[in-house]
Amino acid sequence: MAKADGSYSKELAKLERTQLLTLDDFGIQPFDAQSRAALMEMIEDRHGKTSLIITSQLPGKQMV
Repeated sequence: MAKADGSYSKELAKLERTQLLTLDDFGIQPFDAQSRAALMEMIEDRHGKTSLIITSQLPGKQMV
């Protein structure tokens, strides 16, 4: 729904303008395919331009 009305693109544009984005408690719940794609798009858009911090309380091997 958000993609259809343009709000998804607006929210991504806001995130792109943020100098530092922090994703806290990352990996607590599994991602579906659409969420994984959105996350990868966000990371790719920020790569080499702005900062991103991802934190998790899970051991590294559980995130894979």
